[in-house]
Formats: sequence, structure tokens, C-alpha cells
Amino acid sequence: FFFFFLMIRRPPRSTLFPYTTLFRSSLAVILKVDVGGSLGAIVDELKKVANEHVALSIVGASTGDISENDIKQAAATDARIFGFRVKAGNATLNVSERHGVTVTTHKVIYELIDAVKEALRERLPKNIIREDIGTLELLGAFKYKHPNHVIGGRVESGVVRKGALLEIIREGEVYARAKVVELQRDKMPVDEVEAGRECGMLIRYEKGGPAEVGDRANFFTETVETPTII
Repeated sequence: FFFFFLMIRRPPRSTLFPYTTLFRSSLAVILKVDVGGSLGAIVDELKKVANEHVALSIVGASTGDISENDIKQAAATDARIFGFRVKAGNATLNVSERHGVTVTTHKVIYELIDAVKEALRERLPKNIIREDIGTLELLGAFKYKHPNHVIGGRVESGVVRKGALLEIIREGEVYARAKVVELQRDKMPVDEVEAGRECGMLIRYEKGGPAEVGDRANFFTETVETPTII
């Protein structure tokens, strides 16, 4: 068991180099378990967690309750600690909070594996897909109290949709970015307004502002796609 533990912590240099260069980012973990048999089973399951974007690196693994030394090791290696059927005392948790180390404990192996998968998922690169849906000429700019602004205009092309994002264009440049919070046509709440119609809306700025009469607005949606974790 001791030899196996060393192999986890200090893999040969020849295997480290390709391992660290094939991935965009990595997740370092420290495993603390009740008995050696549990450690072997958990490591075997973690080997099945595959993703080409995020590397999983086990920088420490041992039996026994989580200690302050484990917290210090995690802080030095930017690792998260995952415990299986072990405890972390109040003093240890206070140290983890001071060092900003995440500690989770689990009673079922698959719950620990799922927690590791979720931690990996947080580090996956996000691919944002934008779809342009419509444009609008700004004809009125009314009540403004940052970040909220009531504006109105005529839909020039496509549609304007409640919940959509928009960019305010001024002199050919993006001046502000916002989100449609409420949308009205003929003073009635609607979900969508098509080309050729006028509408009013409450928008919430995410960047920049405020919009002015004469500005143009490009409306779009964004979908976030992330690679899957096996």
C-alpha cells in the first residue's frame, strides 16, 4: 500500500510531461479514506473519469481523518480534499477556511466520484454560441436608474424577445450590453415582437449605458456548451 501511495504522489517524470501538456487545465485532489481498500476502489473509479480538456491529478492519498497537514498540503498544491468515511474536526475546518481550501466528505463512493466530476466540470472550457435574432432602432429613452432603463423603438429585422441579450450600437461601435427584462407592445406584456412593429422594454445593463435616441440595438441569445465528463 505504501508503495502504491508513493506512485500516486510522485509519478515518473517521463509520464508527467505528456500528462500536463495535453490539457488546458487541471484539478488537483487529495484523497482521505477510512481504509486502504477504499482508496484502491476510489482510484480505480477516478481512472474512468475521462476528459480531454481537464486533467485529474491526485497529489495526495492516505487513510485517516483529515488533518491540518492535509489542509496545508492542499493549499500548497491548489488542491481540493475529498474524504470518504472520515472526519474533519472544527479546528481543521477553521484552517481550511483560512487557507481557502475546499473540503468535502462522503459516505458513499459514487457520491465522492460525482463530487470530483462536478469539480472537474467547473474547470471545463465553456464554448459560448451566439445567435443574432433581431435589430431595433431606438426611438425613445425614458426612465433610467442604473442598471435599469426603459427604452422604446421599432424592430427593424428579425424579432425582439424577452430575456434576450442586446448590444447598443453607437457610431458603429458597441456602446453597452444589456438584457431584456420586460417587453411590451401596445402597453401589453409580450414575449416577442416581430419586425416592423414598435415596442417598449425594460432592460438591465451588464456593461456600459445609458442608451440614447438614435442608437441601434442588436439582439441575440447565448448558449453555453461544455464538454461532458464521463
